[in-house]
Amino acid sequence: MPTFLRDAALIARHEARRTLASVRALALLALFVLFSALVALGTAAAARGISSAVDEQIAQGRPDATAEERAQLRVQLDAEFHARRNEVLAVWFSGDPALLDAVKDVPVFLLVLFKLSLLFLPAYVALLGYDAVSAELASRGLRYVVIRTARGAVLLGKFAGLAAVLLALVAGTQGLVIAWATATEPGFGAGAALVTWARFSLSGLTYGAAWLALTLLCSTLFRVPMVCLAVNGMTLFGLWLADLLGSVSAGGGDPGLLSLLRSASPTHYAGDLLHPALARFGASALACLGFAAVLLAAGASLLRTRDV
Repeated sequence: MPTFLRDAALIARHEARRTLASVRALALLALFVLFSALVALGTAAAARGISSAVDEQIAQGRPDATAEERAQLRVQLDAEFHARRNEVLAVWFSGDPALLDAVKDVPVFLLVLFKLSLLFLPAYVALLGYDAVSAELASRGLRYVVIRTARGAVLLGKFAGLAAVLLALVAGTQGLVIAWATATEPGFGAGAALVTWARFSLSGLTYGAAWLALTLLCSTLFRVPMVCLAVNGMTLFGLWLADLLGSVSAGGGDPGLLSLLRSASPTHYAGDLLHPALARFGASALACLGFAAVLLAAGASLLRTRDV
C-alpha cells in the first residue's frame, strides 16, 4: 500500500505540472477570470444604479426632511431592498431562509457568480481533463507506466493531480473576485471575505470531484481524446436533463419515478454545499464524493482489464 500511494503521488505531481503548463489551462483561467469580471462589473453597476435611485427617491419624496427623517426613510428603503434582494436570490440562488440568512453579508454578485460557476463547472472540468488517460492510450505511452506501477495508482494519481489543479484554478479565480469585492464593498470585511473564499473553494472542489471522476471514466473508455470529450459532453447533458426533469416533476407534486431522476445527478446536491446546517452540507458533500468514488472505481476496474 505505501508503494501504491507513493506511485500515485508521483503521478499526481506529474499530472498537475503537465496540466498547469498547458495552454488549455491558461485559456480556461483567462476565460473564467473574464467571465467573473463581466458578472462582477454588471452586478456592481446595477447595485450602484439602485443606490442612486434610493437617494433620488429620498430627495424627491421628502425634500424638506431633516437628517434624522432622511436616515429613517433610508432604513425603510434598505429593508425593502433587502427583501427584494432575497426574492431575487430565491430564484437565482436558493429559497432556503437559513441559507439566505447565512449569506446576507455576501455581495449579490458573488452569490450569482458562484451559482453560475457551479453551472459551468462540469464543462470546465471536462475540458481540463478529457485527454488525461485517452491521450496516453492513443500514443501507447501508458503501457510503459503500468509495467512499473499498479493501474489503479495511475488513475488515482491523475485524479489527485487534476483535483489539485482544479482547486488552484477555482480558489485563485474566486480569491481575485472576492478580493475585489472586499475593496469595493464597504460592508464586506476581510474576515467575511476569508470565510466566503474558503466556503466557495471547498464547495467548488467537492462538487467538481464528481465531474472530474466522470471525465476520467470517459477518458478511460476511448483512445481518441475528441471521442472522449464528445461522450463526456453528452453525458453531462443527460445528467443535467435528468436533474431538470426530476426537479420539474417534484415541483409539480408528483412523487413518482420521474422525480427520482434528479438523485442520479450531482447537480441535485450542489444547492446545499453552502448550507450553514452541518447535516445538510455533509449530506450533499458525501453525495458528491460518493459519485466520485463510484465513478473512479468503475474507471479503475476498466483500466485494469483493457489493453493499453
